[in-house]
Amino acid sequence: MSDDEAPTALQTVRPIPREIRKVGRGHLTDDIETIFQQDKELNGWWCRPCRCAQGQCSPSQRKQFHKANPHFSRSFHSALYIKLCTEKGISMHGRALSELTELSPSVPEVSGPLKERIRCLQGELSKFLALSTTLESEKQQFEQAAMVAEQANETLTEANSQLKDSNGKLEDEIESLLTDQEKAEQNMLQMDRDALQLKAEVESLLASQEKALQKALQVDAEALQRNAEVESLITSQEKAEQKMLQMDMEALRRNTEIESLARDLEESNYACTAALAEKDNLRSTMSMITKLSIGDVEVIRQRE
Repeated sequence: MSDDEAPTALQTVRPIPREIRKVGRGHLTDDIETIFQQDKELNGWWCRPCRCAQGQCSPSQRKQFHKANPHFSRSFHSALYIKLCTEKGISMHGRALSELTELSPSVPEVSGPLKERIRCLQGELSKFLALSTTLESEKQQFEQAAMVAEQANETLTEANSQLKDSNGKLEDEIESLLTDQEKAEQNMLQMDRDALQLKAEVESLLASQEKALQKALQVDAEALQRNAEVESLITSQEKAEQKMLQMDMEALRRNTEIESLARDLEESNYACTAALAEKDNLRSTMSMITKLSIGDVEVIRQRE
């Protein structure tokens, strides 16, 4: 049956609108809000515990609703639903209310094939109600499992939140560790640069030390050469001193000889003086001899 068609069995039955059909899936609309005395705190909607697509109410809100409405089953009881829809004059899933005459006092008595058809439908309805009861029991179990699953979901959500917090803290710690690692790498790079600079300074110092050693060796060589020269000078000086000693000894010897010669000269001087004196005497004698005769000269010569 389409949305715009009306059932032909009863004129009191209106065609079920599109929004009313959602009632069969667990929603309540404004058209039957007064039947179920729905709480306005649920934002004008009530959802079955199966959590349908428009489920906006929490388990606590559902519990509060059922506590305020004890006449309404926790599950979606089909018989109560059919009765309420019948009293409201609304068909369920597009089915005519003429098929549910046992629930509607406004349905007139019928006979013949229609009554047989109604009896058959009543038997099917009984089977349907029995099946509905079985489904209701299974639905309650499913609801309990759904509530457990919802609690597990809430626990999982809380655990997920804690895990997100832990992940956030872990990310912060990782960022801190990465920052520390970057700082450590920068420190290592700085230490490498310092080590390279220190190595360059050490190499420079070693080069300077090597130059100093070479210069020291050169100075030592020059000192050895100077020592050799000094030793040579000392040897020459010793030789000169020896020669000077020898010369001094020679000078002393010569002085001794000169003194001896001086004495001899002095003696010679004395002798010369005596000789001069004799010469003077001889001159006087010669002057006297000149006065003598030649004979006397010869005599004198003979004397001499």
